Amino acid sequence: MIPLQHSHEEPVPSHSDRTGSFASGPPDAVLEIALAWAGPARRAVLLSGSHATTEAVWIAWEGRRVSLSDVDLYVVLADESSCRAARARARDARPTLAARLLDAGLAAPLEAAFLTAEGLTRLCARPGTLELRRHGRVLEGEPSWLDRVPDHAPGDVTSEEITLLLENRGFELLAAHASLGRSPLDRWRARHATLKVALDLASVAALERGAWPDGAAARVEWARTHAARDGSATALWDAALAWRREPTLLASRSEAHDEWKRVVRAWCVAWRRRARAIAGSATLDDFALSLASASRSRFRSRVRQAIAFDTRGALGPSAWNRWRFAPAGTPQHRLNASAAILLLAALEPGTPVDPRDAPFPREAALAPRANAALARLGVIPAGGAAGWSAAAAMAVRAWDRWILDGQRSEEAR
Repeated sequence: MIPLQHSHEEPVPSHSDRTGSFASGPPDAVLEIALAWAGPARRAVLLSGSHATTEAVWIAWEGRRVSLSDVDLYVVLADESSCRAARARARDARPTLAARLLDAGLAAPLEAAFLTAEGLTRLCARPGTLELRRHGRVLEGEPSWLDRVPDHAPGDVTSEEITLLLENRGFELLAAHASLGRSPLDRWRARHATLKVALDLASVAALERGAWPDGAAARVEWARTHAARDGSATALWDAALAWRREPTLLASRSEAHDEWKRVVRAWCVAWRRRARAIAGSATLDDFALSLASASRSRFRSRVRQAIAFDTRGALGPSAWNRWRFAPAGTPQHRLNASAAILLLAALEPGTPVDPRDAPFPREAALAPRANAALARLGVIPAGGAAGWSAAAAMAVRAWDRWILDGQRSEEAR
């Protein structure tokens, strides 16, 4: 195990640097934050995601290198009580976390999953588990910890997990649009998120056919050959792979807005394909599809989650909200369908606001049918969806609080 404390006479070994390149893993200062959350009961720390595969995106920012890619850690602790304590420490750190991470060289969330050894062996088949098994790196503990990660095949990833991957990327698009007009660093984050979604459209296409080629470029090449349905996705994939090689900002916010809208359009094509399969209908309109997608779980699952709904950030929907809208779907499915409605609405003229309308931007109100569908799902408060941007901010905030851990909504910055 790599020690955390060293004498001043000894050089301090890096937790993340195994190749001699600073960009080969997350900065040690970021890892130290997660280790402090974990406490002394940790048995192993595994790194996954783009920082483990060396596909993380780095930029020069204020004279130093900063990563735009999330850091994904699996921290194995002694028992469930230790996991609960670690999650509580992580929640307590949220108010100042973004600033601390940026100081440490990370302009993205720090994702730390705290689990027991048994929990590690029971990870379900999803893209993150496939990547952990293939490319995970042991930062603390014996190398054999990776052998405990289930060796799922790509075909084991369920239709529900594929849909959740696509739906989660929809929220990243909603959050990215709000960042297009903010600070320069937010513009970097926004383009990274937008093109990440573009790449994952290839991932979704591969998983739908039981494939998971190794690496983003390989998945894009697979999708070009086996699943490309129009030329727009191909152009987006070219831009996304170029971004991974050498990230650059587009010349203007208008160009960024156009690129964002192209990715939204491609996302909507993929979403309609999956929603029609879920609904078992090729004739339902978008709003009916969104409501059918929200209600896809069994009714007993909706009742169970109305009774109890666990959240990582302890800020989930109220009991009244869960019970009142249980017929429409589970909290997560209702939330995801709300995001789909907003992205579909984003393709309508005047929604959302286009930077070219400055200095007097005018945003069209959401269509009555979109508002009615949102009201049936119960995520956007009544009267709160008058404009697209306001409704999108509410959806992202709910996603961050209900499903994630509070690092992605605007107040976390």
